[in-house]
Amino acid sequence: PPLSAQPAWLLSEEYAGVSRREKLREIRGAMTAEGADVLLLTSLEDIAWLLNLRADDIACTPVAMAYCLVLPDSATLFINRNRLPQEAQYALAKEGVQTAAYEDVANAIAAIDQMVTALYEPDGLNYTLYNAWKANPNVTLLAGEEPVQQLKGVKNEVEIENIKNAHVKDGVAMVRFQ
Repeated sequence: PPLSAQPAWLLSEEYAGVSRREKLREIRGAMTAEGADVLLLTSLEDIAWLLNLRADDIACTPVAMAYCLVLPDSATLFINRNRLPQEAQYALAKEGVQTAAYEDVANAIAAIDQMVTALYEPDGLNYTLYNAWKANPNVTLLAGEEPVQQLKGVKNEVEIENIKNAHVKDGVAMVRFQ
């Protein structure tokens, strides 16, 4: 099916509890600890968490079809840019996250012109992107788990409070239903 053209939006820190800037700092620290210079996020949930980005591309899951390439001092979100309001693109750029066309991710991998170690999750990387990594002589691949999994598993106080509120609303809906 064609990619969604529905608007995507940035989730406020009021709901996320942690800024994109802080999450990117944590991810880069985890990458360094693993010995990686580059990380391509392919999991839509991980991208949503890292960038506090939401959309309605998949029913009942507020994610956007995208990729995110994280480098030591920058990041690129590969998404249909027409979906992001100008203020969202500006907010991302302010925090070092550029946007590019969804289809350009393999070209961006091919354009890496310095020696890097790229962390990738074997179960989450598609064949086309795996081949793009393998074709670049400047890239050494390091198989492992995307560090977002560990980081998003630990909830901050704002997330815990929002989870509690969601459970209350869910309980009220169940009681009304019954």
